[in-house]
Amino acid sequence: MRKNLIVVSLVALFVSFAAVSFAEVGIQFRVPYQGLANKSDVKSGASGSSVLLTFDLDAGTTVGILTEQINYIEKPAAGGADVAGRYNVNAIRITKAISEPVYVGIDLGTASFSGPASAQQASLADILGGVKLLSSKGKITSYLNVEVAYRLLTTSAAPTIGGGVTDFGGAFVSLGAGLTF
Repeated sequence: MRKNLIVVSLVALFVSFAAVSFAEVGIQFRVPYQGLANKSDVKSGASGSSVLLTFDLDAGTTVGILTEQINYIEKPAAGGADVAGRYNVNAIRITKAISEPVYVGIDLGTASFSGPASAQQASLADILGGVKLLSSKGKITSYLNVEVAYRLLTTSAAPTIGGGVTDFGGAFVSLGAGLTF
Protein backbone atom coordinates (compact mmCIF):
# COMPACT_ATOMS: atom_id res chain seq x y z
CA MET A 1 0.00 0.00 0.00
CA ARG A 2 2.79 2.40 0.93
CA LYS A 3 4.70 1.72 -2.32
CA ASN A 4 1.55 2.35 -4.39
CA LEU A 5 1.02 5.65 -2.59
CA ILE A 6 4.61 6.68 -3.32
CA VAL A 7 4.28 5.78 -7.02
CA VAL A 8 0.97 7.66 -7.34
CA SER A 9 2.50 10.70 -5.58
CA LEU A 10 5.52 10.70 -7.89
CA VAL A 11 3.29 10.44 -10.98
CA ALA A 12 1.19 13.39 -9.75
CA LEU A 13 4.40 15.36 -9.14
CA PHE A 14 5.64 14.62 -12.68
CA VAL A 15 2.34 15.69 -14.22
CA SER A 16 2.25 18.92 -12.19
CA PHE A 17 5.83 19.75 -13.25
CA ALA A 18 4.90 19.16 -16.88
CA ALA A 19 1.85 21.41 -16.63
CA VAL A 20 3.90 24.25 -15.15
CA SER A 21 6.95 24.03 -17.40
CA PHE A 22 5.39 22.54 -20.57
CA ALA A 23 8.00 19.77 -20.54
CA GLU A 24 7.39 16.39 -22.10
CA VAL A 25 5.89 13.58 -20.06
CA GLY A 26 5.95 10.05 -21.42
CA ILE A 27 4.77 6.51 -20.83
CA GLN A 28 6.44 3.43 -22.25
CA PHE A 29 5.25 -0.18 -22.22
CA ARG A 30 8.15 -2.61 -22.35
CA VAL A 31 9.01 -6.30 -22.66
CA PRO A 32 12.35 -7.07 -20.94
CA TYR A 33 14.21 -10.32 -21.64
CA GLN A 34 17.28 -11.56 -19.76
CA GLY A 35 19.39 -13.42 -22.28
CA LEU A 36 22.29 -14.32 -19.99
CA ALA A 37 22.39 -14.81 -16.21
CA ASN A 38 25.59 -14.29 -14.19
CA LYS A 39 25.37 -17.57 -12.30
CA SER A 40 24.34 -21.09 -13.24
CA ASP A 41 21.70 -21.25 -10.45
CA VAL A 42 19.36 -18.93 -12.39
CA LYS A 43 18.44 -20.12 -15.87
CA SER A 44 18.85 -17.73 -18.74
CA GLY A 45 15.70 -16.59 -20.46
CA ALA A 46 13.85 -14.65 -17.72
CA SER A 47 11.23 -12.32 -19.17
CA GLY A 48 8.37 -10.12 -18.06
CA SER A 49 6.58 -6.82 -18.53
CA SER A 50 7.40 -3.27 -17.60
CA VAL A 51 6.03 0.28 -17.51
CA LEU A 52 8.22 3.40 -17.53
CA LEU A 53 6.89 6.90 -16.75
CA THR A 54 9.25 9.69 -17.81
CA PHE A 55 9.68 13.43 -17.40
CA ASP A 56 12.13 15.51 -19.46
CA LEU A 57 14.20 17.84 -17.28
CA ASP A 58 15.77 19.45 -20.35
CA ALA A 59 16.37 18.58 -24.01
CA GLY A 60 18.81 15.76 -23.17
CA THR A 61 18.06 14.66 -19.59
CA THR A 62 15.13 12.50 -18.52
CA VAL A 63 14.08 11.09 -15.15
CA GLY A 64 11.56 8.32 -14.73
CA ILE A 65 9.87 5.70 -12.61
CA LEU A 66 10.30 2.08 -13.70
CA THR A 67 8.04 -0.76 -12.55
CA GLU A 68 8.86 -4.21 -13.84
CA GLN A 69 7.79 -7.79 -13.24
CA ILE A 70 10.27 -10.53 -14.20
CA ASN A 71 9.46 -14.27 -14.28
CA TYR A 72 12.45 -16.57 -13.87
CA ILE A 73 13.33 -20.26 -13.48
CA GLU A 74 15.85 -21.33 -10.86
CA LYS A 75 17.75 -24.59 -10.76
CA PRO A 76 17.52 -26.25 -7.33
CA ALA A 77 20.73 -26.96 -5.42
CA ALA A 78 19.87 -30.64 -4.80
CA GLY A 79 19.19 -31.56 -8.44
CA GLY A 80 15.38 -31.61 -8.13
CA ALA A 81 12.79 -29.99 -10.36
CA ASP A 82 13.23 -26.41 -11.56
CA VAL A 83 11.55 -23.73 -9.41
CA ALA A 84 9.58 -20.87 -10.99
CA GLY A 85 9.56 -17.47 -9.33
CA ARG A 86 8.93 -13.78 -9.93
CA TYR A 87 10.41 -10.52 -8.79
CA ASN A 88 9.05 -6.99 -9.03
CA VAL A 89 11.30 -3.99 -9.63
CA ASN A 90 10.64 -0.41 -8.55
CA ALA A 91 13.37 1.97 -9.65
CA ILE A 92 14.21 5.56 -10.45
CA ARG A 93 15.74 6.08 -13.89
CA ILE A 94 18.03 8.86 -15.11
CA THR A 95 19.02 9.01 -18.79
CA LYS A 96 21.13 11.38 -20.86
CA ALA A 97 20.94 11.70 -24.65
CA ILE A 98 24.21 11.18 -26.52
CA SER A 99 22.73 12.07 -29.92
CA GLU A 100 19.17 12.38 -31.29
CA PRO A 101 18.11 8.72 -31.05
CA VAL A 102 20.82 7.31 -28.69
CA TYR A 103 20.89 7.57 -24.88
CA VAL A 104 22.63 6.08 -21.84
CA GLY A 105 21.38 5.85 -18.28
CA ILE A 106 21.08 4.13 -14.94
CA ASP A 107 18.24 2.61 -12.89
CA LEU A 108 18.51 2.51 -9.08
CA GLY A 109 15.90 0.70 -7.01
CA THR A 110 14.79 -2.47 -5.28
CA ALA A 111 13.51 -5.88 -6.28
CA SER A 112 10.99 -7.76 -4.14
CA PHE A 113 10.63 -11.48 -4.70
CA SER A 114 7.55 -13.72 -4.61
CA GLY A 115 7.40 -17.48 -5.05
CA PRO A 116 10.46 -19.43 -3.86
CA ALA A 117 12.23 -16.32 -2.58
CA SER A 118 9.20 -14.78 -0.90
CA ALA A 119 9.62 -11.90 1.53
CA GLN A 120 13.08 -11.03 0.20
CA GLN A 121 14.14 -7.62 -1.04
CA ALA A 122 17.38 -6.63 -2.68
CA SER A 123 18.88 -3.45 -4.10
CA LEU A 124 19.49 -3.31 -7.83
CA ALA A 125 21.22 -1.14 -10.39
CA ASP A 126 20.94 -1.23 -14.18
CA ILE A 127 23.49 0.33 -16.49
CA LEU A 128 21.80 0.87 -19.85
CA GLY A 129 21.95 2.23 -23.34
CA GLY A 130 19.18 2.52 -25.88
CA VAL A 131 17.93 3.79 -29.21
CA LYS A 132 14.55 5.31 -30.07
CA LEU A 133 13.39 4.03 -33.44
CA LEU A 134 10.53 4.96 -35.78
CA SER A 135 9.62 8.12 -33.93
CA SER A 136 6.67 10.27 -35.07
CA LYS A 137 6.60 14.02 -34.43
CA GLY A 138 3.75 16.26 -33.27
CA LYS A 139 2.00 17.19 -30.04
CA ILE A 140 1.88 13.51 -29.14
CA THR A 141 4.99 11.61 -30.18
CA SER A 142 5.01 7.84 -30.53
CA TYR A 143 8.12 5.70 -30.81
CA LEU A 144 9.61 2.22 -30.63
CA ASN A 145 12.55 1.67 -28.33
CA VAL A 146 15.35 -0.92 -28.08
CA GLU A 147 17.46 -1.00 -24.93
CA VAL A 148 20.40 -3.08 -23.69
CA ALA A 149 21.12 -3.16 -19.95
CA TYR A 150 23.36 -4.92 -17.48
CA ARG A 151 21.57 -5.60 -14.19
CA LEU A 152 23.32 -5.91 -10.83
CA LEU A 153 20.97 -7.84 -8.50
CA THR A 154 22.05 -10.28 -5.79
CA THR A 155 19.82 -11.62 -3.00
CA SER A 156 21.04 -12.26 0.52
CA ALA A 157 19.75 -15.85 0.62
CA ALA A 158 18.95 -18.42 -2.04
CA PRO A 159 15.28 -19.24 -2.59
CA THR A 160 15.96 -22.94 -3.20
CA ILE A 161 17.46 -25.76 -1.16
CA GLY A 162 20.99 -25.25 0.09
CA GLY A 163 21.09 -21.57 1.09
CA GLY A 164 23.76 -19.14 0.01
CA VAL A 165 23.57 -16.15 -2.29
CA THR A 166 21.68 -16.06 -5.60
CA ASP A 167 22.79 -13.71 -8.36
CA PHE A 168 19.90 -12.58 -10.60
CA GLY A 169 22.05 -10.09 -12.50
CA GLY A 170 23.01 -10.27 -16.13
CA ALA A 171 22.42 -8.83 -19.58
CA PHE A 172 18.91 -7.64 -20.54
CA VAL A 173 17.31 -6.54 -23.78
CA SER A 174 14.05 -4.54 -23.65
CA LEU A 175 11.68 -3.71 -26.48
CA GLY A 176 9.27 -0.87 -25.84
CA ALA A 177 6.57 1.27 -27.36
CA GLY A 178 5.94 4.70 -25.93
CA LEU A 179 4.07 7.98 -26.11
CA THR A 180 5.39 11.40 -25.19
CA PHE A 181 3.12 14.41 -24.72
